[in-house]
Order: sequence, then structure tokens, then C-alpha cells
Amino acid sequence: MSRFRSFVLLQLPLLTIAALLITGALGQQNSPTGQSSPAGGSAPKTSSPTPAAPPKADPNATAALNKAIDALDPKKLGYVETKLWEQVDTMGLSFQATGVYLSAPKDRLRLEMNVHLGNTDSKLLVVSDGTWVWNEMKLGNDEPLLSKYDLREVQKNLNAPGTLPNIVEDFYRSQSFRGVVPLLQTLSKQMTFTRFESTTWNGKQVYKLTAVWSPDMSKAMTRSGQPWPVFTPRTCYVYLAKENNTPPYWPYRLEWWGPGLRQGDDALLMQMEFRDPKISPPDKAMPGDYAGSFVFNPGKAKVPDFTSNLVEGIKAARNQPAPTRSSGGSPTR
Repeated sequence: MSRFRSFVLLQLPLLTIAALLITGALGQQNSPTGQSSPAGGSAPKTSSPTPAAPPKADPNATAALNKAIDALDPKKLGYVETKLWEQVDTMGLSFQATGVYLSAPKDRLRLEMNVHLGNTDSKLLVVSDGTWVWNEMKLGNDEPLLSKYDLREVQKNLNAPGTLPNIVEDFYRSQSFRGVVPLLQTLSKQMTFTRFESTTWNGKQVYKLTAVWSPDMSKAMTRSGQPWPVFTPRTCYVYLAKENNTPPYWPYRLEWWGPGLRQGDDALLMQMEFRDPKISPPDKAMPGDYAGSFVFNPGKAKVPDFTSNLVEGIKAARNQPAPTRSSGGSPTR
């Protein structure tokens, strides 16, 4: 698996399933350290090797990120609606994803995604009414693929004695129940936040956080003494709403920059936005425009039930030895 494919699949749990729609294309990426130029000539020059000195964390940036993780806890937010937008541009791959995400108390959610890659448009729909979770995936002009699972039965197994917390968290992340928080948590674990600024973005007052990969992550993504690989993100910018905004610490925009084909300044490789967030407290009645959002009607289609598959996967994971962690926080066995 290429570094960029790994990055795309891990960087945003909300879009993980949508990213899987174009996994095949991502898998065609060559390893950045061994790329040749599109014309078949020598590999393009890249920027200078990664500095040996470890990055120094800015306490204000770290504090702002931690406040965002706490403030955006789905249990605190209640009803959430946001529009999703993502653009990826790298060698041999350019795609755009757009969609809408809604969530409500009692594990209700609706995620609609559209992924445009080349001449192909793919669609994904995930709907949970708190009891059943329905998935509908349509790749290009193919017939839609439907599936469902019993959320309560899966949760019963997740809550069984001996189930490690990371198994539970991984499930909820992969199924989009945790909203934007997993993205920020992943950044917190894998990156060092080195700069904190107060600025404006799109007419809004925001905190701009700058982050680079932790030493362990950088070591895993590069070869010692070699330049940073082309089309591999190395700097992230996070634009958080200020405290006086509604909602506070909302991640309006994230950017990932890294070396492109042209020698010189880094290029914008990935950008994503969570637009027009609307929040209603959990103790309020469901907003009227949410009516029907958490209902899925399969019509006369026979929908495969994957409950037993998920349950067996949880049981198998429960029987695996617990992972240990290296000094940098990366899981090892």
C-alpha cells in the first residue's frame, strides 16, 4: 500500500467509506520513494531532506486542538448537520468528494457522499435509525449494492467482557458515529502542532494551527538522508472556529501540503471543508427538517444482513493479543 493511499484511508473517518470507493485507483500509485516521471524519464527533483531536529510543539496550538476534541464530542453536540467537500490532487489521481452528514442522539445518522473520479461518479449512502444501519453503494452505472446490520446486536458484542476499548472505538469511527472528532484525534496522535495563529478564513474568525508529522511518523514515511517523497503530505493546516463562533472550535477547513512535480515550494495535495455546520442541543426536539433523514426504504430489494459477519469479526478481534505501543504511540505487535 502506497503512503498516499494509507494517508487517504486514515486521515478522515467520515470519508473512509467514500475513500474506499476509489481504493483501486489509489492502489495504482507507485511508492513515492521510487517514482519515475510521467514521461518515463528520471524521477523529479524534490525538496531538501527532512531536518534531523524534532519539531517543537506550540502549547497554544496543542491546547486549541484538545479543546476542539472536547467541544465537538457528539454526546455534547446533539443534532449535527454539515456539508462535506474534499479535493485531492496528486500524480495520476485527482478526485473530488461532496456530501452531507447528519447525526442525532441514540446513534442516528445519515451520510451521503458523491465521489467524482475521472469519468466515474460513485455514490454512497449510510443511514442509521439507531437500530438498523443501512448501506447503499453505487459505482458508476453499476446496480446499487445494498447491505444492513443490526446495530443493537453488534453493540451487545462490543459491550461484552473482554472487548478492548480500541476495538469499540475503531468500530464507531469506521461507521461514522463519531463525527469529526476522530479526524482531530488522529492528527493529535500522529502530528506535532508547531504554530498557533489568530486569523480570518472565508470571512470567519478562526485559529490557524500548523502541524507536521511526529518523528516516528516521519521516519516511517521517508528514507534516511533522502528528500521528502513527492506527493506525500508533510504539513497540515487546520482552521478552527474561535470560541465566540457557533459552534466553537469547528474545523472549517484542513489542508495538506507536500512536494509536487515542480521543484520549489510545496503544493496543495489535499483540502477538505466542513461547511455550514448547524448544531441543535441534545435536549431540544429534533429539528423539523430532519424528518425522514434517518429512515431507509429498500423497496422490494432483498438486502444482505451482515450482522453475523460483524459479530464474528468482533469476537475474532477480542481473541487477538492486545497491541503494544512504541515510544511514538504507533501500535506494534
